[in-house]
Amino acid sequence: MRKSIHIILLLLFFINTLNAQEVVKISLDQAIQLGIQNENGIKADSINTLISKSRVKESKKNILPDLSLNANITYYGDISKTTVPAGLLGNDNPEKISLGTNNNTNAALNFNYALYKPGLYTDINIAKNNSTLAEEKLKQEKLSVKYEITRAYYEMALKKVEFKILQKEEQRYKSYYELVKGQYKNGVVLQNDLDQANLDYKSAKINTRKSKQLYELCCINLKYRINIPNDIKAEFTDSLESLQSDNDIIGNYSVADRTELKQLIIENKGNQLQLKKAKENYFPTISLIANYSQCFQSNHFDYSNSFNWYPVNYVGIQVSIPIFGIVKNHEHVLQSKLKIAQTDELIRQKTNDIQNEINKASIELKNAELNEQTSIANYNLAQCIYNRQKQQFQIGTLQYQNLLNTEKSIHNAQQNYFSSVYDLLLAKLKYEMAISK
Repeated sequence: MRKSIHIILLLLFFINTLNAQEVVKISLDQAIQLGIQNENGIKADSINTLISKSRVKESKKNILPDLSLNANITYYGDISKTTVPAGLLGNDNPEKISLGTNNNTNAALNFNYALYKPGLYTDINIAKNNSTLAEEKLKQEKLSVKYEITRAYYEMALKKVEFKILQKEEQRYKSYYELVKGQYKNGVVLQNDLDQANLDYKSAKINTRKSKQLYELCCINLKYRINIPNDIKAEFTDSLESLQSDNDIIGNYSVADRTELKQLIIENKGNQLQLKKAKENYFPTISLIANYSQCFQSNHFDYSNSFNWYPVNYVGIQVSIPIFGIVKNHEHVLQSKLKIAQTDELIRQKTNDIQNEINKASIELKNAELNEQTSIANYNLAQCIYNRQKQQFQIGTLQYQNLLNTEKSIHNAQQNYFSSVYDLLLAKLKYEMAISK
């Protein structure tokens, strides 16, 4: 399938760039694949899934410790003097002396590892859940594009067969007119019959032209759905009847297969994770901290003098308790509980809606099957009547007006038959949409 898609895309490219006159043949399955591949909304949602996957990786990297290298140079142009009490340094009177150096340089390596951080692993699960939701939304977008293209293809196929029917009718009315014209010359029929036959033939030509225009508009709409240029010469190969034979009735289904319901369930899982995270925020953060520093003190910038360098290092445990954050977090817990309750109600309602939709689609599908069977029988009967009366008309034992009534009957029977096939295809498509196939 992928090879055929690439071949079609290659053909489309050369036709578009070289303005060639070759016709690209596209079946329904190929149209769906092309539409999904070309749809900009699907491309955008695909990028969104990549972003969500990247966020999962980002959240996992938060487990890594923080390791930073800091350096600072502080220069004091004027060092404040410190008062030394009398007798402290053998002096008789208090004195002011300068303590410290002008240049204080520090280079430090800091290490911080969260032994326990509230919500750290929950954040990872939230990111994974959001990624799953993004993928499900992408699936929904693909199904939506599939249904739109399928419906447009069915409509195109119906208008195509209607156009062919009217083409044949036009040829029949032309033959009627030629036959009546010959009978008129022989004095068999009146001028009124000749004018009526001529009028019917011209009306058939107008109906054929209108039908062709509708068919061409459906082709333009289908190209739009597939997202290919309108100037591409495309032949849509699947006929209405072949589409019917390839579309089997679907049996088993599950309400849980509907993507809308899946998304609500995934969203509710996200709400539960948010509640878990809010509860975890009551706990303190416990971290392992360490530092290794090299300090330099001198009145000059001679860093090569090892005497002025000395190390400082420490290791410890840090506990951080958000005192006022605990008070604020209470509202987050309450909001998460309310969202869970709200989504539970939406899930129950959506389940009922989907079940009702499936039941209605199933009934409509059965009705469409019965109507299609009845229309086939009527069409076959009308065809038999028409063939007999056509022979009678050709030998002159049947008047034109009587043949015309039969012509209208077979026209209606044909239209009803192909409309019933179209309605059956739409009913099957609606059923597929209901069960999210």
